Amino acid sequence: MKVINHIFNSMLIMSIITLMSPLAYNMINPNKTTNFPSLCKNAVKSAFFMSLIPLTLFIHMDQESMVTNWQWLSLGTLTINMSFKMDYFSVVFLPIALYITWSIMEFSMWYMHSDPDIHRFSKYLIMFLLTMTILVSANNLFQLFIGWEGVGIMSFMLIGWWYGRTDANTAAMQAILYNRIGDIGFMLSMAWFMMNNNSWNLQHIFMTDIDSLALMGLIIAAAGKSAQFGLHPWLPSAMEGPTPVSALLHSSTMVVAGVFLLIRFHPLLEKNQMALTMTLCLGAITTLFTAICAITQNDIKKIVAFSTSSQLGLMMVTMGLNQPHLAFLHICTHAFFKALLFMCSGSIIHSLNNEQDIRKMGGLLKLLPITSSATILGSMALTGMPFLSGFYSKDSIIEALNTSYINSWALSITLIATMTTAMYSMRMISLALLEEPRFTTMSPINENNPNLIKPIMRLTLGSIFAGFFITMNIPPTIVIPMAMPMSTKLCALTVSILGIVIMLELSYLANNMHNISIKHSYYFSNSLGYFSFIFHRLNPMMSLLLGQHIATLLIDLNWFEKTGPKGQTNLHTYSSSSITSTQKGMMKTYFLSFLISMILMLPITLL
Repeated sequence: MKVINHIFNSMLIMSIITLMSPLAYNMINPNKTTNFPSLCKNAVKSAFFMSLIPLTLFIHMDQESMVTNWQWLSLGTLTINMSFKMDYFSVVFLPIALYITWSIMEFSMWYMHSDPDIHRFSKYLIMFLLTMTILVSANNLFQLFIGWEGVGIMSFMLIGWWYGRTDANTAAMQAILYNRIGDIGFMLSMAWFMMNNNSWNLQHIFMTDIDSLALMGLIIAAAGKSAQFGLHPWLPSAMEGPTPVSALLHSSTMVVAGVFLLIRFHPLLEKNQMALTMTLCLGAITTLFTAICAITQNDIKKIVAFSTSSQLGLMMVTMGLNQPHLAFLHICTHAFFKALLFMCSGSIIHSLNNEQDIRKMGGLLKLLPITSSATILGSMALTGMPFLSGFYSKDSIIEALNTSYINSWALSITLIATMTTAMYSMRMISLALLEEPRFTTMSPINENNPNLIKPIMRLTLGSIFAGFFITMNIPPTIVIPMAMPMSTKLCALTVSILGIVIMLELSYLANNMHNISIKHSYYFSNSLGYFSFIFHRLNPMMSLLLGQHIATLLIDLNWFEKTGPKGQTNLHTYSSSSITSTQKGMMKTYFLSFLISMILMLPITLL
């Protein structure tokens, strides 16, 4: 058993060291950048195959481990060590993240081939993955916070990669600011644990009763990082980054970090009913709102981004149901088909001369057969079609939702969001791949590149088989009710098929209607519920209007004109003209003065 433990730890540490090797190479030889992207890809590939050994040991022998060494600092009774927790979540998540990053690194060699700084781009992707690895394997809050901040700053640098564009800079700044709000919640929880627990080790934290305040901090942190309602606008804006960044950011790394934090702290979360209800309601609102926003989007990458936000909402709903292992299963399956959808989007965008509007696509099914097939498979996995990877997690979540004692409101809007997912997926397929071509004839359509086809094929296989393999080898540790009526069992499938049918009907009606008047509901969905306008534009606009009114009305008009120099001029002019009119020697003025004096004398004589 001791030997197995050594192998388990050694291979995990070796995979992390292999991941760091390109960074060390770049530090030693900063000018040798010719084959650096290929080196990064091979390092991630090697790390993936190494991480399969601990995964196999875990599956067959339930081998878990905790490595603690190198005491960082000691503050009185508080000691902070470098400690790695290799349990169910980190051992399963690490190979999946490495597999997807391997595909994305290879894809970026094709997508970014003309970029002069592709070597720096590859280095950033490796650093991004490394910080995520630190986050998932951390055994104390300090180490977890390093990974948490690391993925935040790396996302800022990658979203703003094309820094010459104002939109990219704004999107990167938006991402970091929204995440900073979440970080405040995380710091609040860290401070509470420091004061009340005197330890940041997860084992010590799980042994104590936690206050609702600290859990609120964790939920705010998760809402910021996983783009839940209220802190969600940065996620669609992050599409300004290159497509490989979107694929890595929105599939297996940064956006799932918030949900992963709640999964890590589920022993505390399950004891607090208020926190569970808050998580459930927050996730339900997010999954419906972002699904509604996705229906009317025309940018292919934004549709996929909103679907990510919607699936993150579904993961939060699962956490609210107190099913952390099910939420983790959905993280794993979602990573495959979401990275695949982003890659297919990138392939289509490049083939159509950087065109992202789905209204200017169409007819790509025969022109880009591999990309189109992968897009359809990824979209079907996203909607939860039977026996694709998304089905194993999504169907289980809807079943758990139907058989749990929860409020009907959350259940209803989650089911509506599931239906809406099928609607926007069908709309994207029908507009981008089917019907007649609507793009220019000079488009350089070509997908015959191994760096594009290989990663797409790998992720397509993952989107088909990953859910089956994970559920067969690693069953969820919390028992889900199995006895339920047929209508409940088929609920998820029914609403998905209903969504597809509704979308086809709407598409037919839209194509055959004349003089369509756009309704407010369309504007609500297309403008993201006016959220950006209300929170980003309204406050500055009101401040500017107030400032303008203060400057023009209060200062210019009142101070300078009415009471200032002009006011004084008018006062003196009027006073002097009134006084001088009595000294002009006019007879009527003198007669008027006699009349006034006679009127004043009358009361005196009468008295």
